[in-house]
Amino acid sequence: MARWWRLRPALTLLLGLAVVVGIVLSRTTQSQPEPIYLPCGTLNTLALTLSGGGRSLILDRSDLNSPWTVGGPTPDLADQVRVDELLDHLSLILPSSPPPGSARARGLTPPRLQVMCRVQGGGSYNLSVGNPSPGGAGYYAERSGDSRVVVIPAVAVESIDRTLVLPPIGPGPSPSG
Repeated sequence: MARWWRLRPALTLLLGLAVVVGIVLSRTTQSQPEPIYLPCGTLNTLALTLSGGGRSLILDRSDLNSPWTVGGPTPDLADQVRVDELLDHLSLILPSSPPPGSARARGLTPPRLQVMCRVQGGGSYNLSVGNPSPGGAGYYAERSGDSRVVVIPAVAVESIDRTLVLPPIGPGPSPSG
């Protein structure tokens, strides 16, 4: 019995060390979060081209500190808030795996909508959007350079549609004081 009490501090230390090692190992073996599917956010995008339904829209800015303009022969100042909201919807896309089906059935040949963005540093991304998925909560989509067909949330597609139908021209509402 006396020996047990003498070994108690060493056993407590050993148990504590085992707990710490277990925590460290569990944190390093957890899967890393998947990278952003479409990295076209408000903090890095310089140009955005939307097309679909017979409409096309170009939004761009010369640098990240410049205001957005709606392209055309005579560029107009864009509603900065609406452009930022659209980019937020695009950059927050969390795709899910769709059920099996052909690209034609998914509406990706040709796509219903296309989004092209150019980001600071010269990278560019293209997203093709097809038909609604079963249940209507999302749409089939495919990103250039990625062979996967995914389902993206309907809210992102609705934001693209809204922007094409009603372009974000003008400075937007001014804050009331």
